[in-house]
Amino acid sequence: MFNNKINEELLTGEVDEETLAIIEHTCEACRLDKGTSRFIFKDELDSLMLTYIKKEQNINKSIHDKVFDFLTFHFVQKIMQCLINHSHKRLISERFIFEKQEDSDQFIIVVPTKFHQMYMQRNRLLCFLNGLDISYQRQLAHTCDVENQDTALLLSCFDGDIPMIQWCFTHNVDFNQYRNDETTPMEIAVQQGHTEIVRMLLDRGVDYNRCNNDGWSPIMTACSNGYTDVVNILLDKGADYNKCYNNGWSPVMMACGYGHSKIVKIFLENGVDFNKFDRNKASPLMAACYNGHTDIVRMLLAAGVKFDECNINNWSSLLLACEKGHTEIVGMLLDRGADYNKRSWNGRSAIQMATDYGHKEIVIMLLDRVAIYYNWSSAMYVRAYGIIEMKLLNKGTEFDEFNDDGQSPLILACTYGQTDIVRMLLDRGAIDCNRCNTDESSVLMFACVQGYTEIVRLLLDRGADYNKCDKDGWSPLIFACVKGCTEIIRMLLDRGADCNKCDQNEKSPLMFACYKEYTDIVKMVLDRRADSDKCDKDVWSPLMLACGNGCTEIVRMFLDRGADCNKCDKDEKSPLIFACDKGYTEIVRMLLDRGADYNKCDQDEKSPLMFACDKGFTEIVRILLDRGADYNYCDEVERSPLIFASDKGYPEIVRMLLDRGADYNKCDKYESSALMFACDKGYTEIVRMLLERWADCNTCDHVGWSPLIFDSFKGYTEIVRMLVN
Repeated sequence: MFNNKINEELLTGEVDEETLAIIEHTCEACRLDKGTSRFIFKDELDSLMLTYIKKEQNINKSIHDKVFDFLTFHFVQKIMQCLINHSHKRLISERFIFEKQEDSDQFIIVVPTKFHQMYMQRNRLLCFLNGLDISYQRQLAHTCDVENQDTALLLSCFDGDIPMIQWCFTHNVDFNQYRNDETTPMEIAVQQGHTEIVRMLLDRGVDYNRCNNDGWSPIMTACSNGYTDVVNILLDKGADYNKCYNNGWSPVMMACGYGHSKIVKIFLENGVDFNKFDRNKASPLMAACYNGHTDIVRMLLAAGVKFDECNINNWSSLLLACEKGHTEIVGMLLDRGADYNKRSWNGRSAIQMATDYGHKEIVIMLLDRVAIYYNWSSAMYVRAYGIIEMKLLNKGTEFDEFNDDGQSPLILACTYGQTDIVRMLLDRGAIDCNRCNTDESSVLMFACVQGYTEIVRLLLDRGADYNKCDKDGWSPLIFACVKGCTEIIRMLLDRGADCNKCDQNEKSPLMFACYKEYTDIVKMVLDRRADSDKCDKDVWSPLMLACGNGCTEIVRMFLDRGADCNKCDKDEKSPLIFACDKGYTEIVRMLLDRGADYNKCDQDEKSPLMFACDKGFTEIVRILLDRGADYNYCDEVERSPLIFASDKGYPEIVRMLLDRGADYNKCDKYESSALMFACDKGYTEIVRMLLERWADCNTCDHVGWSPLIFDSFKGYTEIVRMLVN
């Protein structure tokens, strides 16, 4: 309705009657209550933020243009009459037509016959204009839009409105005048494929080589969109087909990249240089190969273009076609003698490209052309993905070699779960299953990471070292614990894997299992005598992790095994503090039942009770008080539990603390009392409770402010009245 631009103020502020009417009619068309609050619409839009909607400078838009295209097309079918009557005029002009055309966008809307008259009512502008005084007409014809510098001629070229364009010509408008992005009427007419309008502008002597600020010329636009007639017209006028877009693409590149073979043929007939590169050293042939335009590739090869040239990343036309799986194009290039040994900047060959992306036919085609299997890589890649038979094993290839990326055939086979290949490689006997890559990762680790149970069993049976760690100190058992591979963990433990072996950060397999909340794995590792009190370099224990993550069952297991519930981390935080801070009531109760020290404070002298009061966990506060927690103990800045609860506005907790005898006049190091904090935040109920206990309402803080000053300054009338009384 608002052409993909909804200002936030439209949903929250004052709007005019016309806009309100549009909203009401839209609600009615969508079967919604006319009285639906605009705030509800805002909430619904907000719920779609960053998935379908984005906000730019208070304007709500669809996150992608295609999303808006789809939504518009969908809702027009539902509420066409409402949209024709009320939607933004730009939406009407851009998306509605009377008859479907061959080259129409799939989201263009054809107006049914019954709505033609209604549609026409919104297009009576020209009749009105012709009735005005000539001086007014001329003034309007030469007027520019303030925001984009659009002109009547430019917008008419977009709409394909020939009568309106002729009206502009009548008033001698500048047909080369461009908007703020330097787009001219000519560029717009070409963009929309309005051949007749292009002729009209050319007859007026328009500059057909002028580019917008992105470097797009009219002929480039025509080539990218496949407008053959427009290209012919522009070439007949002498348009510069060598002029390049800002990224170095020429009109020729556009035609090849977008697959417009008729235009490519026109350029070939005009003797265009198809070996010309863009700034990234990409050629028209590369563009056609990458995008799979077989006919164009055939034409270019027949014309004798160079096919072994590479771009700045050392990608040849063959490599591009292999990556994208364009089998016929690969065949044509190989028939012409393309170099299949060329490698990209990161050392990938054509056969590796094809294998990486699973293009079986291309792999076989390449192997049939290769007389010598250059090092192990072809066999390794092909077999690791399971594409062809294992016949390559008999070619004398060294299968225990590593490439520059630290990959070996066995590593790849383990990574991609090729069990039969792993078995065959191991059966050859020359494969060292404990040999590691540059990161010191073993094949067993790769299999554990991916969860390939059968491959892990094969490797262990062949003597794989189950305690060998990578450069970060991660063992196969740690990898399996992180991934939650229960059966693999059981196998490793049965073989004697060290369940207390830690990584470089002193994290044990048990800690990783706790962090991931794998209850069954925690139990399994504990049953193998894992140390439940072993801490990492930050002195975090498995129990702390379980308490912080709210894993009640895991906490119970640790406590049943005798875990130290008073062991603290480097910040002196205990498991009880973690549970109190997160509000895990059942865990707090369990820890207290096992003798956790409820008055033990962290390095800031903050007690479990303070954490619970600060977060508003009423039930935990009650439990701690019932156990005898010190409710007057203060942290390093002299804040008491009562001050924390008063500052955050938890009246039920304040009442509990007062009922237990908490000191309501106790001040922090800045001379601020619980009453001052409540007054500053405007917590009326808490202020009332404190005053009923005769809290001192005249004590001032370190800058001389009293509770009354706080509330007077902030305008809390009810609290001021209570204080004065």
